[in-house]
Amino acid sequence: MARISICRPAIAGRYVFLDRYAGAWSRTLVEDWPNPPEIHPVRGQMLLFHAEPNSVRRITLHENHYAIPRKDGRVLFGSTTEDVGYVKETTREARHQLFALAVQLYPSLSESPVEHHWAGLRPASPEGIPYITACPTIENLYINAGHFRNGVV
Repeated sequence: MARISICRPAIAGRYVFLDRYAGAWSRTLVEDWPNPPEIHPVRGQMLLFHAEPNSVRRITLHENHYAIPRKDGRVLFGSTTEDVGYVKETTREARHQLFALAVQLYPSLSESPVEHHWAGLRPASPEGIPYITACPTIENLYINAGHFRNGVV
């Protein structure tokens, strides 16, 4: 795997925060540090339905899944949570699982074609708590990583 270089830090007061995120590859930024954070990838697969406008009217959270309607009618439905390493490919099993749950929650989606099915890798930490870690060799440089599904909140 190639090394990732960060070229544009953001400066906030006297602290420097890296504004280029390495995501699931964040550990490669800090692997030379003593006791580096244990960041690992978690695959999430999503579907995009080409639905009619207002077929789903509000963002819905159901257990670990969500439906996000768009103004044009498309509905984003996700997602899986899979501990498979750096494998970003989609699977038929996940497509069927997500489709079945989406249709269970919103029966009208059964008539809407799936326009797109994709996967992404999220940066996770073992305890589910993000890291904000100081660089041991550069004063006021910090790595923010392991935010999983939540981003920087």
